[in-house]
Amino acid sequence: KVTSESEMPVAKSAVESNGTTANSSDVENHTAFIIGLVSQDALVVPVTFLIPNDQIQEDFGNLSPNTLQLYEQYADEIDEEGLGFIEYHPFKGSFEIDQDQLNHRLPNEHDYDLSSATLEAYDESLQFTFEGFTQINHQNEDGRQAEFDQVGQVTPTVLSNGLFKTAVYPYTDSTGKVYMVPSLNETYNNVSEAMDALKTPPNDFFGKAIPRFVTYTIEEIQGIIHIKFTEPLELNSLSQDQSTQLIESFVLTGATFDVQVQLDNVLEEQWNGINLTQPIEQPLGLNKYSW
Repeated sequence: KVTSESEMPVAKSAVESNGTTANSSDVENHTAFIIGLVSQDALVVPVTFLIPNDQIQEDFGNLSPNTLQLYEQYADEIDEEGLGFIEYHPFKGSFEIDQDQLNHRLPNEHDYDLSSATLEAYDESLQFTFEGFTQINHQNEDGRQAEFDQVGQVTPTVLSNGLFKTAVYPYTDSTGKVYMVPSLNETYNNVSEAMDALKTPPNDFFGKAIPRFVTYTIEEIQGIIHIKFTEPLELNSLSQDQSTQLIESFVLTGATFDVQVQLDNVLEEQWNGINLTQPIEQPLGLNKYSW
C-alpha cells in the first residue's frame, strides 16, 4: 500500500507531492496526466499525476496516449477523497473523438446542471482535463445537442489548451494543502493586466501571492516578460512557501499567455534549484503528484 504523508489512501499508487509545478525534468521518464479535481469548496483544481513510462507502456504498448485515453485509463484509480477532494470522476456518460473535437454523450440522469456552480465545475474540469482537443460538444445519448436545466441547449466547451489568459493564485484547501489555480472566471487582454491582478485576489478562496510590500513593473523585452521589483527582493527574507508562491504565480500567469518570465532585481541568483539570472522555464503542469 502506498499512501500520502498523512497515511490516507490516495490513488491506486499515488503519493504526496511537494505541491510544485511539473517541469521538463519531471517528464523525462514519466507521462503527465492532468485532470481537474473538485475541492470541498467546489473549486476546480488542475492536478498533474506523473505516471512512469513503464506503466504507460504496460497499459498502452508503444502508443502515445492522448488526454482522453489517459483519462479513461487512470481517472477511476484516483482516490479523490484521499487527496482532500470530492468524488467527482469519472465523468458520467461517455466520450468519443470526432476529428479534433470530443463529443460527451450524457446520460438522461446527471447532476451537472443542478445549479450555476455545478455547471461551472463541469466546464472547468473539462477545460483542465482534455488538452489537445479544440472543443467538447455536449450531447444526449441519442447524439442530439444536450439541454441543461439552467441554460437550455448547451453550447460547446471551447478548450483553451492552457492558454487561459488569466492570473494564477494559491488556493489552500480544507486540509491545509496549497495548490496553484488559474482563475478561469477572469480573463485579461494582455499579460501585464494579469500580472497586476496578482496583487488582488478576485475572491475569498484565492490567497495573495504577492506580499503587500513587494512592488514591481512589467516590461516585455524580446518576447520575455520581465518582472522588475522596485526594491531589491531577498527571497530568503520570506518563508519558503511565500517565495515559492510568488515565483510560481508570476511564471504560471505568464504561461497562460504562452510567455516566459524573468525576475529582475532579486538578490539571490539561484533559489531552490531555479536560476534567476535567466528566463524561468514554462511548466508542463500544475500541482504535481507521483503516481
